[in-house]
Amino acid sequence: MRTSFFIFIFICLLSIACTSVKNSSGEMKSNAITSIQYTRDNGTVSPSSYRKSQYDIKSDQILFTLFDLEGNVLETRKINISSNQFVEIRNKLVAYEITKKCLFNSNEAIPPGGYSASVLMKTKGNELNKQYYIAAGNVHGCGDVISFEKFMLEFIKNK
Repeated sequence: MRTSFFIFIFICLLSIACTSVKNSSGEMKSNAITSIQYTRDNGTVSPSSYRKSQYDIKSDQILFTLFDLEGNVLETRKINISSNQFVEIRNKLVAYEITKKCLFNSNEAIPPGGYSASVLMKTKGNELNKQYYIAAGNVHGCGDVISFEKFMLEFIKNK
């Protein structure tokens, strides 16, 4: 009897912990996000021109890194941010519906000539990775990743 009670309490605590980072629709709660990684390549270009941008966003800084095709670091930039600015970035993820559960159809025909991007959002003990392919001005994936990218470029430009 006593063991059953402790198992019941453990299951209740576990279910509370698991649901605290997502709401009932499966959307990640922005206030639970502890770090964000936004990655974008520049698509179908010659190997010598290929670049991959990566933004590692934490509560106190953004680390921007630019890579070539082989993964060599071409540029690094560290930007200190305030906790309010981190909250602003998290709120943009919600505004652009990037934190929402994705029902993307992977069988959808994707035109050639675009580029790929991803947003990895982490909480304590959970993560959500969203993949995108952008071609001819159309986003294949869930959420407005183009607006988030524009926001991040403007945010960094002003620092």
